[in-house]
Amino acid sequence: WTARRGVLEPRLYAERLLTPLWSDLAPGTTPFLQAAWVAGADLAIARGRAASLVCGVTALDVQGHAHMIAYPLRDVALRNGWSPAAGTRSAVLGRLEGQARWRALSADAGAWTLTRTGDSGEPRTEPGSGARAGVETRFRVFAGDLGMRVRLEAAYVGEREADPSAGGYAGTLPGYLTWSGVATATLGDATLLLRADQLEDTRHPETWTDPLSIV
Repeated sequence: WTARRGVLEPRLYAERLLTPLWSDLAPGTTPFLQAAWVAGADLAIARGRAASLVCGVTALDVQGHAHMIAYPLRDVALRNGWSPAAGTRSAVLGRLEGQARWRALSADAGAWTLTRTGDSGEPRTEPGSGARAGVETRFRVFAGDLGMRVRLEAAYVGEREADPSAGGYAGTLPGYLTWSGVATATLGDATLLLRADQLEDTRHPETWTDPLSIV
């Protein structure tokens, strides 16, 4: 359900999600069903395309939560397979996002926080909070033939737990701030993108074992 009240736009939603899992299962695991209830509310405040602000909250309740070892290489993770977690998993996600435009400049920012229950005994590899902010500009050169977009972005990754099954160590990993930049050039149907990540030049610990750290 959504409505428009001047600059305000409230939205309410609810979902029932059923996901059967019968392939890529952990050894000895029989097919199972992941069943989830999702409900939430959003409130958007918009002033045309010049500025907008959105805040929202989402609640989630899952039975038969499908669990897999958190590893960045999908092929490696699938070798371990999916397995159902015991009990019920619940989570509440709150978020706040905003953006503003002025001529060729634009800026956006967002932050979120996540609370979870019912997953005792499992490492919480997802951070409990995070934030992102960016500023960009667009312009054209060479008689308007070449379109340019330059963006600088900062992101904060909150504390999370390492997964012993994916790395052989356990513990809480500290939060960190990371910087990135993107330059995009468009000429006709061709687009060239150059992206630089981790401009802070610091290696941050991950929830899995980084192979470079054991060489």
